[in-house]
Amino acid sequence: MKANEKLRHKLRRQFTTGFLALVPISVSLFIIWWMFDKIDSLIGKPIKEIFGFYFNGMGIVLLVLIIWLVGVITSGYFGSKLMQLQDKIVTKIPVLRTIFKTLSQLSHSVVNNKGSFSQAVLVEVFNKGYYSIGFVTNKGEFKVKGKDKLIHVFVPTAPNPTSGFLMLISEDKLIKLDISVEEAFKSVVSAGMVAPEQYK
Repeated sequence: MKANEKLRHKLRRQFTTGFLALVPISVSLFIIWWMFDKIDSLIGKPIKEIFGFYFNGMGIVLLVLIIWLVGVITSGYFGSKLMQLQDKIVTKIPVLRTIFKTLSQLSHSVVNNKGSFSQAVLVEVFNKGYYSIGFVTNKGEFKVKGKDKLIHVFVPTAPNPTSGFLMLISEDKLIKLDISVEEAFKSVVSAGMVAPEQYK
C-alpha cells in the first residue's frame, strides 16, 4: 500500500510539474497565434479582393511594410511638415483631439520606454489593514490645490491586469516594495499563487 501511495504521489507531482511547465508557454503561444490570425485575416480579405490572391501571413507582411514606409516618409522634411499639418487639423476637432493626444502620448511613451511601470507599491484600500499591489505609472508628481503632491498609481485587478483603477495617492501613503515590477506583476496575474517569498 505504501509503495502504491508513493507511486501515486510521485506521478501526481510529475504531472503537476509538467502542467505548470506547459501552461505558460502554451497560453503565450496561443495569444500570439490568436493576434496573428486576427490581424492577418482582417488585412487579408481586402488584399485578396484587390490582388486576387492571398497566402497566410501576407497581411502581417504588408502591415509591416506599410508601417515602415510611413516611417520613411514621415521622417523626412516634407513628411514631418505633413505630420505637423495633421496635428493642427486634428487638435481643432473637439472629441477627436482628446483621443488623438492621448494615443499619441501613449505610443511615444511605449516607443521611448518612458511609460512603463517604474515602481511596485502597496496601496491601502477599502479599510485599514487591506492592501493591494499597485504600480507607479508616472514618476512626476501631480499637484492639486490644497492637497499634498500626488503620484499616479495603477492598481490592477487580479488575475486580469488589463483592468483596474487609476489612483492619485500621496507619496507618504505608499509602501514601496523592494521587489521588481515583474515579480509584482506575476503575483497579480497568478492571483497570488506565484508570489515572492517576502514583500519587503
